[in-house]
Amino acid sequence: MLQHAVGIESIIYYSPHIFQTAGIQGQRSAILGTVGMGLIKLLFETYALLNVDRIGRRPLLLIGSSGLSLALIAMGLGLHAKLAGGLPGVSPSSYVVFGGLALYMAFHALSYGPITWLVLSEIFPSRIRGKAMGLATTINRGTSFVVSLTFLSLAERLNWSGVFYLYAGWSVFAIFFYALFVPETTGLPLEDIAPQFGAPRTLVLNNWRSLTGKRG
Repeated sequence: MLQHAVGIESIIYYSPHIFQTAGIQGQRSAILGTVGMGLIKLLFETYALLNVDRIGRRPLLLIGSSGLSLALIAMGLGLHAKLAGGLPGVSPSSYVVFGGLALYMAFHALSYGPITWLVLSEIFPSRIRGKAMGLATTINRGTSFVVSLTFLSLAERLNWSGVFYLYAGWSVFAIFFYALFVPETTGLPLEDIAPQFGAPRTLVLNNWRSLTGKRG
């Protein structure tokens, strides 16, 4: 759910509209901006896939959540300033939005994009893996549908900046969720991963110790 609750597909689908709202007046330039976002996505997803075993699943998810939170807040602030200024064309606040979009795409591609599916494929016991992945995929696509369907309505009701603050709220929630409830699965045999969820208190304590550097 979190992979899409932070608004990734809405931002991809409506990125030309976002660029134009931020001050780009030509449709061609807005589309070129969208192409640039796609190139950033490809570059950082490739980096994540090549280095995930070295860096780890959980660290990438935490880095991505933190970066997404900052990028979404920057986009919200930039759009608020742009619309409040009321000036046509590209302004300094427009560059804040453009930079936020680039960072957003980079951090999502580095973490949520590829790592979500990798972790899902590892955490379920073999006896339920098929059904569990089916349920996870249904929730994933359902969240994508709802977020994409509601983006423009929320943008209008929340004056554009508010919708990005809403997505940032989900991203901040994800920081705590990944920090406390998702185990590091790098290098572990599949049969050693699922039993960790049978002792949730121990899982949370071990995750907390890994964050604070304490051993127990």
